[in-house]
Amino acid sequence: MRNIRKIISKQILMITVALTVSCVLLPMAKVHAETKQGEITRMQSQGDLTVMFTFDSEVVDITFISPSGAKVTASDENVEYAAGDLWCTYRIRDAAAGSWKAEYDLGSNSQITYSIIEDDYGLWIQYFKAGAVSDGRIPFSFEADFAGETILYQYEIYAVSTSDPASVTKIDSGSAGSGKEQTSEASLRDLSSDQYIFRLDVYYQEGDAEVFDSKNSEPVDYTNPDEANAIENCKATIYPDDLICELDWSEFVSWGCEAYRLTVSADQEQIYNATLQSDAKAESVVFPQGTKALSVKLAYKSYGIWSKELIKTINLEEVQLTNKTGEVSNSAQVEIGYDVPKKTPLHVIVNGEEGDYSVEGNGELSFDLNEGNNTLRAELPFDELLRYVIDTNVYYDATPPSIVLFDDLEGKTFYTDTVSILGKVTGAKILRILGEEITLADDGSFSYEAKLAGGENIIEIEAEDANGNKAMRALTLYRGGASLNDPAGLTGWMRYLPLFAALFVSLLIILLSLIFMRKKERAEKKGFGGKLVIWDILVASAGAVCFGQFMARYAQTHSVHFLEMAEKSASEAVGIIKMERIFGIATLACIVVLIISIVVTVIVMKRKKVDE
Repeated sequence: MRNIRKIISKQILMITVALTVSCVLLPMAKVHAETKQGEITRMQSQGDLTVMFTFDSEVVDITFISPSGAKVTASDENVEYAAGDLWCTYRIRDAAAGSWKAEYDLGSNSQITYSIIEDDYGLWIQYFKAGAVSDGRIPFSFEADFAGETILYQYEIYAVSTSDPASVTKIDSGSAGSGKEQTSEASLRDLSSDQYIFRLDVYYQEGDAEVFDSKNSEPVDYTNPDEANAIENCKATIYPDDLICELDWSEFVSWGCEAYRLTVSADQEQIYNATLQSDAKAESVVFPQGTKALSVKLAYKSYGIWSKELIKTINLEEVQLTNKTGEVSNSAQVEIGYDVPKKTPLHVIVNGEEGDYSVEGNGELSFDLNEGNNTLRAELPFDELLRYVIDTNVYYDATPPSIVLFDDLEGKTFYTDTVSILGKVTGAKILRILGEEITLADDGSFSYEAKLAGGENIIEIEAEDANGNKAMRALTLYRGGASLNDPAGLTGWMRYLPLFAALFVSLLIILLSLIFMRKKERAEKKGFGGKLVIWDILVASAGAVCFGQFMARYAQTHSVHFLEMAEKSASEAVGIIKMERIFGIATLACIVVLIISIVVTVIVMKRKKVDE
């Protein structure tokens, strides 16, 4: 501590010091990201290097570069660092001989200046001792030297609380001569009972320059006989869902208090520290999630002296009271969970209806909710000074999202592998079709290509909102065994089998005719021409029957009645279309056979006539 304070005492030396070198580090525009370097001194031999920097806007970090190129910062073990308002001082112990550079970023400064400080100049505290406390007073002895000269310097003594380092009180001041021991005695009657470290500050003004030093004593315990007793107690209310601890000490203090000091720690880490005005009798503190215990320290000031502290510990793991349902739910009931080590009363108010219950151990209570907003308050007084409270609103969302389909597809039959399902959902966060999550547009609309298997297909559509409400819809779609382009269910050349059969019969007739013409006599005997005429009549009759059947089914498939029947029975509709196609092909085959037969008959009859 003494070495650092010595650096502080030298940092205010101005350029009037004999060996002080002062210059301005290369000024630059306010470009924060660019780092600059500049040589600050050249050490003739190894020794301590002390440099003070001054700034016009903000204190920035300085990095030193040694003659070997190694970087040295304030965090290094061989560096002592002190800083104040727009100044900082570095002392590098055993700095190597050679050129030393400084690396820096101007930050918001327009320029940075520095001074090399002579190490043997300044005002030094040789020792500082605090005696034993007696009757509220404490003696001090100290000595300060000034570069071998005798001067009259100023001193101040401060009491610094070890429990609250920010609490600093000046208890003595005066002037003393350098080079000899000085004694002083200070009253501690205005201090609260605590452990204190006493700090001696000495300073000397020489022209425009000021030098000073500071030194601390060993810790000293002090009990103020005039200190008021601690506040008897305070009440605590825990809001576990909101992570709030509400402290109320209004019943345990008088109205003559000048101020209150409240400190709260969560699992030994301070989360709140404040001095409150005299009219403050309660305060709310937010604690972190997962806190196991809260520690509360409370004191009041009377006649300028802080009282003893009330220390209160709250074990947050001992009692549990929670709203297990949450603030928004799709359940018609709210659940309050509890875990208490002993039988404890629980008062619950839901929408103005009150009830008292006795709870113990771990469990939960359920209460009915109305659709919409519900008020909930549950109070569990664990003892006279500690209670747990749930005070919130629970919104019961019982409305499921809606599903609207743009096309009425229910019960319809399709003859394709897929069908497009277009629609829109309202109030939904998630949409699933056949278990697959579907991307929704900003307005809730969606599109889905459903694959169809033969026969009946059940397409399940499920929409879910943010609160878990679900809406379900199931579509029953049918797929026919064959498409309209292939109603017979035949593929490739098989659909033309009747036509191939007709061609085969025609070729057979031609072949028989040729054989007949080569064997004229035999044909005449058997009356082959007459048989051909009979065959032509039979083929024409068969063709007429097939054509009649085809036209009947054609008229049926192109009627409104057929569409209604197709919606009710896909298999019956497909059967009618199959028969239409079969009779159409059969009619075509009969026509082909009839034309060939007639041609052959005419040729045979003419040949016979010529022969006669």
